[in-house]
Amino acid sequence: MNFKHLLTLGLVASASVVASAQSDTLRGNLTSSDLQREGSEYYDVHQVQVDSPRMIRVWLNSEEFDAYLVVKTPYGTEEVNDDMEGSDSYIEILADEPGTYTVWASAYEGGTTGAYQLIIDVAEEVNIERTEGRLDPRDERLPKGEYVDTYTREIEADEAFTVRLRAYGFDGYLVVTSPSGQTFRNDDYDSDYTISMLTGLQPEKGKWKIQVTTLNIDEVGAYDLEIITKD
Repeated sequence: MNFKHLLTLGLVASASVVASAQSDTLRGNLTSSDLQREGSEYYDVHQVQVDSPRMIRVWLNSEEFDAYLVVKTPYGTEEVNDDMEGSDSYIEILADEPGTYTVWASAYEGGTTGAYQLIIDVAEEVNIERTEGRLDPRDERLPKGEYVDTYTREIEADEAFTVRLRAYGFDGYLVVTSPSGQTFRNDDYDSDYTISMLTGLQPEKGKWKIQVTTLNIDEVGAYDLEIITKD
């Protein structure tokens, strides 16, 4: 079945009220008449229209095939997941640019067909505090020799928040230390070496230390550092 679903979030006519969070559960079937990926794996297309920064969570479940999930962004990148839990797939993505996010519900193996359930959860709006920076030879070095930029922030959040590093041209590494001294680290979020992200950080009063560094010695390049809190 060549199935296309459009889930739209946005302004209603000229009103200034943004649509609330929305969750949609879809049931579909992969059949031999569907579109095919390069390896002859069938897939159905679903779309999410986003007008403001939000977190999007997508689950693909099937009892009949090994699920393979793809989310394509309006700016040309994509997230891929296979076997998040058993044969099911899950992707969490920050929809930080307005536009159409395209979801492919697919199978891991070519020629596989069967029924599936797709859950698309578009969460509440988020605030993004973005800092543009660059690692270069003038920066401080960590004990093993990696360049590092260090930021100190008081983060006002009522609920769990996220810190994300997007690296351009190098393998980024993100270190966040809470006011109470607990340290969190991430490299290659969801197997993407350009993204490091820490989710579910619990609010604490005081100064947070955020360090942007690299996995390897002598790597340099530009980056975006983002603190993401619920609106």
